[in-house]
Amino acid sequence: MTALLTIAIPTYNRAKHLDNQLNWAVNAIAGRWDKIELMVSDNASSDETPEICQKWHAQTGGRARIIRQPRNIGLIRNCLFCIEEAKGDFVWTVSDDDHILEGTLDWILNKVSGDNSEQLTFLHLNACRSSPEGIIFNVSSDYPRLLPIGTQVAQAEVRSTRDICIGHDYYSG
Repeated sequence: MTALLTIAIPTYNRAKHLDNQLNWAVNAIAGRWDKIELMVSDNASSDETPEICQKWHAQTGGRARIIRQPRNIGLIRNCLFCIEEAKGDFVWTVSDDDHILEGTLDWILNKVSGDNSEQLTFLHLNACRSSPEGIIFNVSSDYPRLLPIGTQVAQAEVRSTRDICIGHDYYSG
C-alpha cells in the first residue's frame, strides 16, 4: 500500500536538530504509519547524524527510511532527491530545524485526503518564524496557500517541483 504522505527531511551535519525533528515526526505520526512515510536524506554528514538516523530507524522498528548520500550533493539537490525518492502520493519536505506547530500534520493530512486533493500541486507552509527564545511571530497573511495545477508562481508554470525551483532560481541543471 502506498503512503498518502511522505515527510522528507533533508539534513547535513545537524545531528541535534535532526534528533529533535525526528522526535517530533515520530510522535506526530503516532499510529499512522500506514498513511505516512518518514524519510531522511543525510547529505554525507561528518558529525553524529548517521548515529541519530540509526537510532530512529531502530526506534521506529525500521519504519523510518534512512538514505545516506555517498557525497554531499548540496541542499537543493538533496531536497529534490527526497521528492523523487518519496513513496507517498504527496511529499512534505521539512527542514531538520523547522519548528512545526501542533496540529500541522493533522491539517496537512486533512488537505491531501480531501475532495480536491487531485488538484493540489503545491502547498506552501512557510508561514512563521520563532525567536531563539521560542516566541513565534510574523505569521504570513497567506498561510497556508494552496496552488492548483497551472497556477503561475514566479513566472514559472507549476508542473513539477523542479519547475518551481527553476522559477525561483533554486536549481540549475
